[in-house]
Amino acid sequence: MRTYQSAVLAACLTLSAELAQAQAGSGAPPAGARAPWTPAALSEKTHDQWKWLRVAGELRSRAETPTALNFMESRDDADVLTRLRLNALVTPRPWLRFFGEWQDVRAFGYNPPVPGTVANRMDLRQAYVEAGAAEGAGLGLRVGRQALKYGKGRLVWDPDWANFGRTFDAVRLTAAGRGARLDVFAASVLAPQDRRFDRSDTSNMLYGAYGSLERWGKRLRIEPYLFVKSNAIARNELGGAGALDLYSPGFRGAGLLSGSVDWEAEMVFQAGRLTARPVRAFGGVWVLGWQSGARRWQPRLSASYTYASGDGDPRDGRKGTFDTLYPTTHLRNGATDRIGWANIHDVLLQSDWKPSRKLKVSAGAHDFRLATTQDALYGPGGAALVRNARASSGHVGFELSGTADYALSRTLSLGAGYAHLFRGAFLRESGRGGATQPYVFLTYRF
Repeated sequence: MRTYQSAVLAACLTLSAELAQAQAGSGAPPAGARAPWTPAALSEKTHDQWKWLRVAGELRSRAETPTALNFMESRDDADVLTRLRLNALVTPRPWLRFFGEWQDVRAFGYNPPVPGTVANRMDLRQAYVEAGAAEGAGLGLRVGRQALKYGKGRLVWDPDWANFGRTFDAVRLTAAGRGARLDVFAASVLAPQDRRFDRSDTSNMLYGAYGSLERWGKRLRIEPYLFVKSNAIARNELGGAGALDLYSPGFRGAGLLSGSVDWEAEMVFQAGRLTARPVRAFGGVWVLGWQSGARRWQPRLSASYTYASGDGDPRDGRKGTFDTLYPTTHLRNGATDRIGWANIHDVLLQSDWKPSRKLKVSAGAHDFRLATTQDALYGPGGAALVRNARASSGHVGFELSGTADYALSRTLSLGAGYAHLFRGAFLRESGRGGATQPYVFLTYRF
């Protein structure tokens, strides 16, 4: 406890120094003035002296007061989540790199039981060795504990919003050429446990091949991929236990229709076997946006439709519910972070602005409906939250949200958000309530 209190005190002193520096301006210090002692300044000084060493880190604190967790009106919370990360990159040769990252995440006031993804004290988050090309053309091999990030993060990502994030014990081979890249990997996801050294479960494996073609520049980008999820023990809808082998081929495309109109589409097909029963599912996202960088506030308006299949017959043993694998979920299907990409129709209208160089604001409106009322309403992690096959409507509700991010300095940022989901007929007939998610956060990166 004393160690953590000392770390908190050091963090407060660091943030105070950064705030003072931000108020004074970002220009060079006057002649004769002492060099700043903040971690960002020390990191830059270290790298200037030893080019082969790069030290970095992050301090983040987020306060939130969500209501109606799992859409239960009696389940509210008020907590403060903290995260401290320290990492070092050692490059003894241009083709050889060693990376390690230590992390301490805690939760104060969080409703018990507190999962390891929220509170995990003093543990190893990443540790890998990488050989070959880091960027550009060539081959690269990375072995060890690492983050995997692909596409827009809808299927495999290290979610920054989550207190712990997500890492894998993995082997990844990369081949890159002019305008093309291919990643092939085999991985097992880390299972965080507080007060224990985190280990991965090799009975739950993820394999993948992810490609990208960028030779057309901003006009067109194509990313074909295949993910394979293999779990030794899983349960089907009938309660039977067995193996899951899930194949998820898909692709993501994005580009410009004109100078100010852009588009994005991602479609995923799923097939395989769960306890010797077939799996058939589909998910897709389609986005159309308009942006003007010349006008004041640089407005961007977008409309998107997100779909994921559900299981139309809970008694046939076939899995029809879309599986989101290991995604990032914040702001994906609403800012209340209550709804996942499974058994859902989600229509979103969103606007983003930049009133100043340091300030970004956005507002969004979602309309959620179940793909089928025979299946459940699922949360971001894939757990079934509400089942009501007798509901007369699959309308989950409307959500309105707003967020703001302000850069206090080059290393320090402040943010806030508020979202409320107004319950629809499905939640009302199921005896569940709407949900509210307000939060504020302060992040210092160096």
